[in-house]
Amino acid sequence: GPIPDLSGLQSLRLFNVRDNQLTGVVPPSFTGLKSLTVVNLTNNLFQGPTPLFQKSVSVDAVTNSFCLDTAGVPCDPRVDTLLSIAESFNYPMKLAMRWKGNDPCHSWLGIACSPSNITVVNLGRQELTGTISPSFAKLDSLETINLHSNQLTGSIPTELTTLPKLRILDVSHNNISYCDVPKFSASVK
Repeated sequence: GPIPDLSGLQSLRLFNVRDNQLTGVVPPSFTGLKSLTVVNLTNNLFQGPTPLFQKSVSVDAVTNSFCLDTAGVPCDPRVDTLLSIAESFNYPMKLAMRWKGNDPCHSWLGIACSPSNITVVNLGRQELTGTISPSFAKLDSLETINLHSNQLTGSIPTELTTLPKLRILDVSHNNISYCDVPKFSASVK
């Protein structure tokens, strides 16, 4: 799982989570802690931008899944959106291991593009838990969302109805509430 919000730990000086298989994005509030002197994030599966700490902090953050090696440089917006989606699934290790780099169209598990627009998110049978993120709606070239046969709960976000090219939405075999399914275009199956 991810690092929780540590902004309340104003006296934290040393932080070592080396070799723990932690996932998710390093919270920006953590990098601003003024008392930090040593941070070791090595050999985990952290994603998102490489965190930029104050110059006085000794940082070791190698062997992770950051989008870029340079600290403080933002990820591609498509990466940010997919990581927001992964957050709603509790940042599963399976995705953190296969969602590396700054180009989700290059070998990311379950992602297909045409040419550089994400058109398919195929994450069926991936043992995902959590909920369906409204952030899917930010991928306006999406034609297919396949999340079947996972352990997802909650409802289908209304925001997904705004996807102009969506043709297939498969959330079958989950624990989704079908009481209040939003109205999709007739072309969505």
